[in-house]
Amino acid sequence: MSFFNYDFDRPVIEDTDIFSIEWMDLQREYYNSNTVYRRFHCTLIQQLNQRTFLDMILKSKASKNEDRFYAVLPQSEYKSDLLTSKHEVGQWNINTITSVKLKLYEIMNTRDKLNLLFWSGNNKSSNVGLILPTFATSTLALDASTDCLTEHRCNFNLYNPFTIKLRQTTIDSRKKKSQESSFQYYLSLKPLEYYTLGSGIHGFLGPDNTTYYSQEKVNPEKIPLYRCHQIIDLNDAHADLEAQLDIVGIPSFKSKFLSWKFDGTPLDCCIFLIGNPVKNKWILDHRRFLLDPDDSDVWVHQRIEDYTTPLSSYRFLSV
Repeated sequence: MSFFNYDFDRPVIEDTDIFSIEWMDLQREYYNSNTVYRRFHCTLIQQLNQRTFLDMILKSKASKNEDRFYAVLPQSEYKSDLLTSKHEVGQWNINTITSVKLKLYEIMNTRDKLNLLFWSGNNKSSNVGLILPTFATSTLALDASTDCLTEHRCNFNLYNPFTIKLRQTTIDSRKKKSQESSFQYYLSLKPLEYYTLGSGIHGFLGPDNTTYYSQEKVNPEKIPLYRCHQIIDLNDAHADLEAQLDIVGIPSFKSKFLSWKFDGTPLDCCIFLIGNPVKNKWILDHRRFLLDPDDSDVWVHQRIEDYTTPLSSYRFLSV
């Protein structure tokens, strides 16, 4: 007598918003719904489905962070480009999840780097924009998509290695010798299209998922954070903070697909930056803005080719 029966011909459950394991547990708790079979089916399908490289390495239950590379790299497309010996991985100084992400930004292809960036800025992730480097320190949402890029609608050149690049700031040789080992990580990012926040009233979702409206870019509660990240200048007592800062929305796909207004798409596949365009210093913004491409008074559509200066990529400053 079999312990259980599993129908492999049953269609795969793909709507994770409705049929996720968490949702099934909630149904069972509040509605006394018998979801044991559906939960088992969903769990097994998740294990059988092909997982992305990012999903495997960042959701790994390895006891040591460096063990993520030992376990996953040999199974990935990067195995031929990287040696995964204990000696080499040990030289990477992988001791925190942030160091894991920084190494991934260094070794992955353009597509996976962008997926990691959009995962870090996803509206379901937490601690977004609080700790430098903001592109590697947010707490990743386990139920967020780890692949939101498709070639036919992508807002980035996936074949250009300089589309997204991990860099370090140069060291001033005039600094003291004790400071020579300090440096800053940052990403240079070049989308094909993006949106800047205009002068109109914009909407954003609060932590309670309530929609709020404002005409100001600066969140007064975050001024110490902006100052710590050196994206504003408070030396001038009469400095206009609203004039110093700008907010940019970068979707993962081109504007013609954004204007289709798929439910939830702007929230799931768009990151927002707040920063100083003069200094070209930007960090991920924690706010979940409601980007409406049809409202040109609020969100101004921009293209990289509109720039005449050589410096046309956004830079996430970090320490």
